[in-house]
Amino acid sequence: MLTEEQQKVLDFDKQRLIISASAGSGKTFVLIKYISNLILNKKVPLSRFLVLTFTKAAANEMKQRLESAFLSAKPSPFLSQQIDEIPSSDISTIDSFCEKVIKQNLSKTYLDENFSVIDEKQSLLLMQKAFDRTIEEFSASNMAEFSQIFFAFKKMKDNIFTCMQYLLSYFDSQEDEEYMIEQMLNNSERFFADACRALNQQLKESFIALSQQLFAFSGQESQLVNYYNFLQGVLQTSLGEDFIENVKKLSNISFLRLPGKTEDVANKALLKMVGESLKKIISCHVQ
Repeated sequence: MLTEEQQKVLDFDKQRLIISASAGSGKTFVLIKYISNLILNKKVPLSRFLVLTFTKAAANEMKQRLESAFLSAKPSPFLSQQIDEIPSSDISTIDSFCEKVIKQNLSKTYLDENFSVIDEKQSLLLMQKAFDRTIEEFSASNMAEFSQIFFAFKKMKDNIFTCMQYLLSYFDSQEDEEYMIEQMLNNSERFFADACRALNQQLKESFIALSQQLFAFSGQESQLVNYYNFLQGVLQTSLGEDFIENVKKLSNISFLRLPGKTEDVANKALLKMVGESLKKIISCHVQ
């Protein structure tokens, strides 16, 4: 069942059409329907189409859907030819199409005939190497700003790398990539300050929540009273408004050992929860 907007697309008979739709709105379905209608009803050969997407999975899905649409139509010599051309059709990723064009015109370029397009796995490995090398170079430079950040996140390099991948993908998708990068650099100090404030608030809230859980049970388990008082002291004396400074302070605190022996089953569960919560807080914010 087509929506009103989808039907408008299929009924459009002009040469140029731009469609903007969100994820999961049926773009691929409508596109295949639109293409199959042109081929089946207007006899436009598949060789006249250039259909580009970002992933091989999406390109393969389009080919499969198109083939299903052809197989469900009335057989004809023209249709049989279109089915045979689906595997070699220009329904592909952007990079695959570009590679095809280059190979067809290799004599007009300075490329080696054995050139190949790097795949996603190889690209990721090169990005990881470049990232690790950049970290090493900045570490050797003794830059104060980098040292502060690296101290706070040195055991979360994988997360930082993931963020860098996201930013790279975001910038690549922008029409004016250089302008966007310039804007981010100009506002980097404000972005960093906002992020530190959010992390610091999260850190404090984690300690407060843990302290409240301890307080609720401290009267029933005397061994927990000292630990509750200790966490309150951390909140009052160690956790200020500067996230980086808080990370440094927490790294230097000798945390009390949680009481390991108790006969009460409920308190055993509480002690386990406290230990896991504290470990999570420290690993997320300090390491």
